[in-house]
Amino acid sequence: HFMDVFPDLSLDGQLTFTSKQTGSPGNSSIAVMPPGDTKFTLAFDTYETGALDEATVSSGEGGSFQPSWSSDSEWITFGLGWWFQSRADEPGWIFRAKSDGSSYEQLTFGNSSNKGFPSFSPDGKKIVYREYLPEFGLRLLDLNSNETTTLTTERDNLPFFSPSGEWVLFTRNMTDLSKN
Repeated sequence: HFMDVFPDLSLDGQLTFTSKQTGSPGNSSIAVMPPGDTKFTLAFDTYETGALDEATVSSGEGGSFQPSWSSDSEWITFGLGWWFQSRADEPGWIFRAKSDGSSYEQLTFGNSSNKGFPSFSPDGKKIVYREYLPEFGLRLLDLNSNETTTLTTERDNLPFFSPSGEWVLFTRNMTDLSKN
């Protein structure tokens, strides 16, 4: 297989990544395997929801992206949608899938914004993610109440919880857009 960026290692030693293997299981799906192994389990097939077409996925403009483990290694959260330049015009959503591939859930909805780069809280009760257009910033989804809280409103991305769950580490685009 060809591993994409942002692989993640679970606390019990399993690797999850975006598979770029062509053919079955298809490009840009979420895979799980022990490090150093050659066989993987498909946790989520990008084409399963029907949200993306093969041309979008094969061009690299969309797919399943940046998987992140829950601390109990039962779930993997990830973004599904359009990425990079397409994120300004096309949607992205947050999903989670059982690591054994037995089921998945869509966690965010709508076609007006692009949500991506999720990360589980250490207790597995919340997911932090990036929102891109029409608003910017980081959002916190409570999985028990299904309520979303706005954490920031700047051009922030790549959020990850600290091991204690007290902090969220992220990047911020500091480009002065008024000069463009």
